[in-house]
Amino acid sequence: YYTADDGTTGTGSKLYVATCNNAICSNGATIVHVDGSQGYAAGIFNSLGIGSDGLPVISYSGVDPNDDDGMPGPIAEVKVLKCGTKLCDAGNTITTVQEDASVSHNIFTPTSIAMGSEGLPILVYLEYTQSGNRNAIKAAKCRDATCTTFVITELVHGDLNWPVAHPEIAIGSDGLPIVAYDYAGGLHVVKCGNHACSSGNTDNVAAFDIRITYFSDIAIGSD
Repeated sequence: YYTADDGTTGTGSKLYVATCNNAICSNGATIVHVDGSQGYAAGIFNSLGIGSDGLPVISYSGVDPNDDDGMPGPIAEVKVLKCGTKLCDAGNTITTVQEDASVSHNIFTPTSIAMGSEGLPILVYLEYTQSGNRNAIKAAKCRDATCTTFVITELVHGDLNWPVAHPEIAIGSDGLPIVAYDYAGGLHVVKCGNHACSSGNTDNVAAFDIRITYFSDIAIGSD
């Protein structure tokens, strides 16, 4: 979970992992700080999965107000944290998926992560350009269990008038990812053509409402 600095404590905005001490979480939790510090905000729009090795993997975004790239506003980052233990209290690996001046102006990037059927995580995230006249949903497929390298693919894009938003990912019964997102008053779904969503994708409108749609989610039914 993410805690925001209220501007008075000076502790920074941070990402924590809370692991329940029993199966129904009635006996408290072990809480571990995994990223973020004073001057660096990390952990907003986080998403959690459990790898095939039983260890957590987390996607999230952050901004570093100390970065000086000559552009207005801090740099936004998309990151993946692979825990070294079930509690995420040792041996963690943190990798930056994307850090770019085009993801700036305090615009954070919502992320969503799922475990691929072959055991490697895949995440989707939202990217805004610096000028704000184009945005895109991208997929990043981990090449290894610790997510230190990726295959990154742009799935769809929008613009200032009709932005794409709120991507969520799940793995279909066929083992291939499926991504829900909001666009132009409709709920859209991208069905990936391979494990990395790098080719053979199809984009369909699942529902349409003249009102603006927000905050989609997706899950795979038993059928």
